[in-house]
Amino acid sequence: MVRNVGHAASSMGRLSISAYFSFVLKGRILEIAPGHGRWTQFLQDHCTSLIGVDFAATCVSECRGRFKSDPRLHFEVGDGRKLPMVTDASIDFAFSFDSLVHAEADILESYASELARVLKPNAIAFLHHSKPRDFDRTFNLGKAETSLVRCSN
Repeated sequence: MVRNVGHAASSMGRLSISAYFSFVLKGRILEIAPGHGRWTQFLQDHCTSLIGVDFAATCVSECRGRFKSDPRLHFEVGDGRKLPMVTDASIDFAFSFDSLVHAEADILESYASELARVLKPNAIAFLHHSKPRDFDRTFNLGKAETSLVRCSN
């Protein structure tokens, strides 16, 4: 079950990054829509491996270049709906911040279904959507127990 567990402060900069990522103890991280790696640079300190999936090939290319010295980080172009490059029950922490606001409801539903497939039991997903009133649903992810944290201003 995906749950809205509340709102955070209006600016992530005012919050301690480590407070969000410290509970991920060197696990495998999925970052959806990393862009040019603004949040990847923080996530990489908390992973055994990270896969970043972005719809934009230019963003994937940018991340591959920026993080080429870290063999734990891999970036793939996705179709914006599915995560075939991620194996079942292999992710400890899924993260997306400030990018899914551009996605329609059907895309978010598809990602929710994929998260149910790729998250390990008791894994956590942190998905930011800055306009929660535009998309106010609760998804049943089957057997997965996943939290959806929505931050808004």
